[in-house]
Amino acid sequence: MISGTALFSRPISSTQLRLFEAIRDWPTDRGLLPTLDELARHLGVAKSTVSHHRQQLAKIGLVHFEKHKRRSTRVTTDPAVLATYGLRPRLGTASSTGARTTPTPHPRSRRAVLGGTRARQHSADVPATRGMPVWPVQLRPPRRLPLVGEIAAGRWRAFNRDEGVLEVDDEFAGPGRYALRVSGDSLVDLGVFDGDHLIVDPDQSVHEGDLVAALRSQEGEDDMATVKVFVRDDDGQPLLVAGNWKYLPISVDRSTVLWRVTTVIRRI
Repeated sequence: MISGTALFSRPISSTQLRLFEAIRDWPTDRGLLPTLDELARHLGVAKSTVSHHRQQLAKIGLVHFEKHKRRSTRVTTDPAVLATYGLRPRLGTASSTGARTTPTPHPRSRRAVLGGTRARQHSADVPATRGMPVWPVQLRPPRRLPLVGEIAAGRWRAFNRDEGVLEVDDEFAGPGRYALRVSGDSLVDLGVFDGDHLIVDPDQSVHEGDLVAALRSQEGEDDMATVKVFVRDDDGQPLLVAGNWKYLPISVDRSTVLWRVTTVIRRI
């Protein structure tokens, strides 16, 4: 048995490694895929150099992109390809567990800050400064949503029911009917944190990539719940995946009820 540094039979060049790492980390650091111009400025090289090495990385399966789209360059999540070159999917993800990776979740849910328009309404009470006018804002009553309980952002956990109320602007509530309070860290890479509130609509259809509140009820046992992103694997099987590499995907069976999350709210 060989210990210490792993040996890789097909190394890539140092320039290609820097480019791969930049493409890999760009969405996490900046929230979107990079363009060739941005990568060139970041690496301090010519755009043609980036284009050439991106093409080389694509030939060996480390990078994928669509030729006529500026922001389409992304790294592979295939563990076998990554292992060949001793690479990781992205910073902070597991690289040596051998676990099968799943599609990177990109939830479609809206994000809001609790208060929203109402928070701006307070400006009407503040005197104008430096000659700037204060714009009057029409006050609107908040919408009161039932806060039905706390849901785990992690592994399946007993659903803690509650009977509270969450007041939120109607524009943020949208079609949502219920509110849930997040407990856990399985979605931190997606910007959903412990203590955030979710607005859910049980009547909306759930599609791949949606953030969902998953509820599982079994006779004689406590109701279990978790919040995850709904995806399908290569075989078309439904899965619930986290936004934190510490948590493995969860299989979905017929006893699982999915409520679509329409809005994520954070109190600041």
